[in-house]
Amino acid sequence: MRKTKLNFMLKATLMGVIGFILSLLETPLFIFPSFMKLDISEVTTLVSGFALGPWYAVLTSLIKNGLGLFQSSTGGVGQLANLIIGLAFALPASLLYRREKTKQHALQGLVVGTLCMTIAGVLTNYFILLPFYANVMKFPIEAILGMANAINPRINSLMDYLLWVVTPFNLIKGTIISVITLLIYKKLSPLLHN
Repeated sequence: MRKTKLNFMLKATLMGVIGFILSLLETPLFIFPSFMKLDISEVTTLVSGFALGPWYAVLTSLIKNGLGLFQSSTGGVGQLANLIIGLAFALPASLLYRREKTKQHALQGLVVGTLCMTIAGVLTNYFILLPFYANVMKFPIEAILGMANAINPRINSLMDYLLWVVTPFNLIKGTIISVITLLIYKKLSPLLHN
């Protein structure tokens, strides 16, 4: 039992390192402001959660975001937000999959996880990210709204930003990560179980 736990911890740590590397390969989506970039690093957190269990998803996310602190320009606030949003995705998904390890439960978990991640993204932006950028980094919320308005003229307020930028961004990100996870999980699963 102890050997299995150590084995799982090492695998979750390795997935965290891979997740950190994937987080460096972020790309902007042309329909969102340039500061919002998509990365697929949460795939590693989901794969860990599905293969090893929900608490190993937490370890993977902690490692991934902990390594991100070394290249952070936000003093760790971005990593904290990423940790909250990523775990809001991975924990519900892996908990649902753990109940019954079928493709249907995986799909249900990914849908619920995407919705939870989207809600967490809105709340994290409202309560953590935007106040941090406005108060600590001295980057006014109006400037963020202006960048968003340049792409989508509907965005004139903070609520517009949360509704028309943060919400669709997280729904798109969750969908892309879910599809990738579904495509690769069964291929990676035997490696993580051995």
